[in-house]
Amino acid sequence: MRSFIVRQMMRRQNGLLEKLAELEKTQYYSEDEIKNYQEEKLQRLIKHTYESVPFYKELFDKQRLRPDDIKRIDDLEKIPVIDKETLRSNRERLLSTNIQEKISTRRTGGSTGVPLSLVSNHKECIITNALYYRFLRSMGYRWGDKILLFWGERVVESFVAKYKKKISNVIYNLHFVSTFSVNDRVLSNLISSLQKSPPKILRGYASSVNLLALKALDYGLKIELEAVTTTAEKLFKFQRDKIEDAFGKNVYDQYGCGETFSIAFECEMHNGMHIASEHVVLDLVDDKGNKSSRGNVIITNLDNYAMPIIRYKNGDTASFASLICSCKRKTPLLKEIEGRVSDFIEGHNGNKVHAEFFTHIFGGLKLAARYSIKEFRVVQEKIDKLRIEFVTEDDLSKRDEKIIREKINEYLGNTDIEIKKVKGIPMTRMGKKMFVLSLLNREQWQV
Repeated sequence: MRSFIVRQMMRRQNGLLEKLAELEKTQYYSEDEIKNYQEEKLQRLIKHTYESVPFYKELFDKQRLRPDDIKRIDDLEKIPVIDKETLRSNRERLLSTNIQEKISTRRTGGSTGVPLSLVSNHKECIITNALYYRFLRSMGYRWGDKILLFWGERVVESFVAKYKKKISNVIYNLHFVSTFSVNDRVLSNLISSLQKSPPKILRGYASSVNLLALKALDYGLKIELEAVTTTAEKLFKFQRDKIEDAFGKNVYDQYGCGETFSIAFECEMHNGMHIASEHVVLDLVDDKGNKSSRGNVIITNLDNYAMPIIRYKNGDTASFASLICSCKRKTPLLKEIEGRVSDFIEGHNGNKVHAEFFTHIFGGLKLAARYSIKEFRVVQEKIDKLRIEFVTEDDLSKRDEKIIREKINEYLGNTDIEIKKVKGIPMTRMGKKMFVLSLLNREQWQV
C-alpha cells in the first residue's frame, strides 16, 4: 500500500517517472551514444544561454565566440572558467531573461560557508531527482522502503515548513535524526533502532555515519544493513573501513555540490563514482588550466536554463579512475573526491554538532547579505571555547551576536564564544579552506 501511495506522489512530480525510466536506459549507453547525448544538450543550452543570459552574452562577445563555435564537448575549453565569486558578484546577470518553466530558488553555503543564492528550472529539478532515485534503485530501493537520514536540520525554520516536512517524511517513509545534537544517548538509541527496525538504506554525512559506526563497534556489534550511502563530505578510507566493519560491505558514496546536484554516484562494483553524464560535463584541470587525470573540478550543468552554470570551478579537487568498471556503465569514473572535509564540534555537555550546523544558523540570520561577509570560519580551540571569524568590514549587531551565542549554547552547553573580524581565512596544509575546524581532533583529518 505504501509503495502505491509513494508512486502516486511521484506521478504528481510532472515528468519524474518518465525521466527515471529514460535514465535507467541511458546509464548503459556506449561512450559514443553518451557523447552524442551530451552534445545535443550542450548545443541547445549554449544557444539559449547566449540569447538570454546577459553575463554569458557579454563573455562570449568578449572572447569572440558564437553559439555555433560550441558544438562538441571539447569546444567547452574555449569558454573561460568561472568560480564562486563570479556567481556571487554576477548573480542577477546570470539569470535567464527567457525562461518559461517554473523556477525555484535555493541557498548553498559552498566551501567557504558563505551562502550563494541559486535558481533552477523545473526540468533541472526533475533530472536531479530522477538521478538520485536511479542511485537509490541501484542499491535495491523500491518505492516506500524505509530510509534513515542522519544529517543536519534547518536551525532557523518556520513552523509551517517543519510541519510540511514532517508530513512528507511520513508519506515517503523517511526517518530523520539530526547531527546537530549528537551525544552518546542519541547514538545508542539510533543503534538500538537499527537493530530492531533496520532501514533499507542508511544515508547521512560521511562523518556522521562514521561516528555511528564507531559507536556500534564500541558495543561489539555488527549490524548488517542492505545499503549505506554517504554524502556531503569526502569519505575517507579509514571511515569506509569502520562503516563496513559495523554495517557491512554495501557502502555507496556519491558526489554533488550545492551549485549542481547529482554529479556522480558509486555503483555496486565499488570502483569509484560514475559521473552522471546525462546531466553534467565534468573536467579536471591542473593549476595551469590544462586537462588532467587529477585536478580541479570544472562542471558544466547541461540542464539549468534558469541560471546556466558553464565551466564552473567549484573549489573541489578530484581524480579519474583509470579502470573500466565491470558494471557495464560506460560513463567516466571518478576515483575519489579530495579536499572536502567537515569536522564535528564537541560541546562541554557531551553533544556534538556537524559543521553544517553553523551554516544553517548564519544562513537563517542572513548574515552574509546584511554584513557583506565574504568568508567565515569556526575554530574550536578547547572543549568549551569557540572562535568565530568573519571576513567583513562591518561589526555584527549585538542582537545577532546574542542570537548566535544562544543558538550554539542551546546545543553545546555553556561555551565561551569569541566573535571577531578578520582580513582573511588561511589555507590548511591540505590546501583547503575549512570553514569549521576543530583543533581537538585535527590529527584525524591528516589522513
